[in-house]
Order: sequence, then structure tokens, then C-alpha cells
Amino acid sequence: MTFFEAFDNIKEKLSKADTSKLNGDFAMQVNMKNKDCGGTYYIAYMNGQLDVQPYDYKDHAVMITAMAGDITKIVEGRLDPVKALESGKIDVEGDLTVAAQFAGIVKPAPAKKAAAKKPAAKKTTAAKNASAKKAAAKPAPAKTAEPAKAAEPAKPAAAKKAPAKKATK
Repeated sequence: MTFFEAFDNIKEKLSKADTSKLNGDFAMQVNMKNKDCGGTYYIAYMNGQLDVQPYDYKDHAVMITAMAGDITKIVEGRLDPVKALESGKIDVEGDLTVAAQFAGIVKPAPAKKAAAKKPAAKKTTAAKNASAKKAAAKPAPAKTAEPAKAAEPAKPAAAKKAPAKKATK
């Protein structure tokens, strides 16, 4: 993936962001540190408009450095920006309140619904009766508990006897 492919993807996703929660004007620079698509772009919020352009923005309030994939996941809401910062996936320099405000427009991805469990097949009355008859016909083996053995005290070691000497004449 090239820088412009990654940038265009992020710009498209940001164009759909709800900016109603943003207050005041700000600019942030984003550095993608990938070898194949590394580069810099800025995100600016001015006069109620979000602008994303592939240029350096020297007068930024905050600078974010991360892999393109991690930035995309944050913008898509699949990666929590705070967790990404704590885990070292992103590096933030500058005004963290601006970064936090920007993170507020990122919507978390909808939670995946757990697959519905299929209800167990109901047994017919005949099958229930047959199971009950089999259970009644075979009594369960009785479990007997063995009595606990008391620990025997250790026997003192027997003294070794010297071999008997043969009598000589």
C-alpha cells in the first residue's frame, strides 16, 4: 500500500466523522511510520470544518506517530486510542486534550453479536420413557470409600550385625 492509498482511506473515513463534539480550532500532524507507505499529513478543524491534507503542518497543537494500520483502526473505531497510547502503538507529542477531543469523534465499531445458540432438540415422550426405563434397569454402581489409613510412625533403622566368625580349631 502506498502513502496516498493509506491517506485517501483515512481521509474518506474522517469525512464521515461526527464533528459536532469538537470545540475550538486545532491542527494535528499525523506521521505514518511504515516503510512502504510512510508519510505525513495533517488534520485541522477550523471554522466548523474538518480538513485532512497530505502536508506537514508546522503550527500543530499535537503530533501523532503510528503505523498506518493502527491509525486506520482508530479512525474506524476498532482500536481504542487510549489503549493504543498505553500499549505504545501510537506516540503522542503535544496537547493531549486536543488528541482526546479528536478521539471523541471516533465511533467505536459496533459490537459483534454472539451467534444464537440452537435450541436442543426436544425428546419425544416415547424417547423420554425409554431413557427413564434404561436408567431404572441399570442401578448405578455403589461407590465405597476406603477408610483413611493412619500414618504409621517411622521405624528406627535396625543396627547392622557383624557377620558371625567361624570357629577355627
